[in-house]
Amino acid sequence: MLFVGARLLPRAVARSSATSLVSQVRNLSLSAARRTVATPVLSQAAAKSSSTATKSRKSATANTKKNTATKKDEGAKASGTKKNNKKTASVSADKKKKEEDRPWIKQDANGKNVPLPYTLRPKKPSVFVMFAAARFPILRAKPEYSLTKKDGTRGVDAQKISGAVGEEWKAMSEADKQQWNDKFESALAQYEADYKKWKSSLTREDIERQNAFNRHRRTLKTRPKRIINLVDPLKPKKPPIPFWLYLNREEGEQKPAGMRQAEWVREQSRAYQALSEAEKGPYEEQFAKNKEQYNRALKEYNEGTSA
Repeated sequence: MLFVGARLLPRAVARSSATSLVSQVRNLSLSAARRTVATPVLSQAAAKSSSTATKSRKSATANTKKNTATKKDEGAKASGTKKNNKKTASVSADKKKKEEDRPWIKQDANGKNVPLPYTLRPKKPSVFVMFAAARFPILRAKPEYSLTKKDGTRGVDAQKISGAVGEEWKAMSEADKQQWNDKFESALAQYEADYKKWKSSLTREDIERQNAFNRHRRTLKTRPKRIINLVDPLKPKKPPIPFWLYLNREEGEQKPAGMRQAEWVREQSRAYQALSEAEKGPYEEQFAKNKEQYNRALKEYNEGTSA
């Protein structure tokens, strides 16, 4: 017999109940043991899975940043290439524009600038310059014309030498100057021969380049007082207007001695204006014929030089 609570149970029932209770206790123990063993394994697996997921996310984030950086670099390179191309195109355009704005620039086969005609023109001699060129080396060797520069080196007082040469020239007698005048005449004859040779060697392109440069110089604030254009000797000259035909007529009056040329021209201009239309007719007809010939010759000249 087995007492359960306040009840007395039979032995068989008690034995059965005890066996069932032991079995339940065993099952509970096994289940708890399984849970105790399984929990660390599951925790390790979950931790490993979580670590793998974290690494995957970090790797994905790193790849995304890398791709973004790569795209930025590619964009920057493409933008830089475009900017460089634009800059190169701009430089080329500016260079072309400068060449168009400076038609006097010409380069040879080696890419060097060809000098303008005026830079190769012979220099007209001067008798005083010739004398000064001979005296300068002699005076610079004298100690009284030396000086000390700012850097401590010795130099020559060119201004003082120039003044001394001028005083020598003023004090020189006419007889002594004559030898220099003779040298000057010889140098002048050589200059005229060289100048004629230089002028005959000019091409139309040379003349146009020099005159284009002269037009540019006239636009500058600091420019020479006198700028003379070159004239192509082969280019037809414009015909004189009717008044000049009248002034240079064979039966025309001669300028009185002592009268200035400008005054004489004004007087003849008033006389021409006083002529009738019939009296002006021959001069105007001659001018019309001359102008027609000039236009025809100028057309042939332009076509010949352009070809």
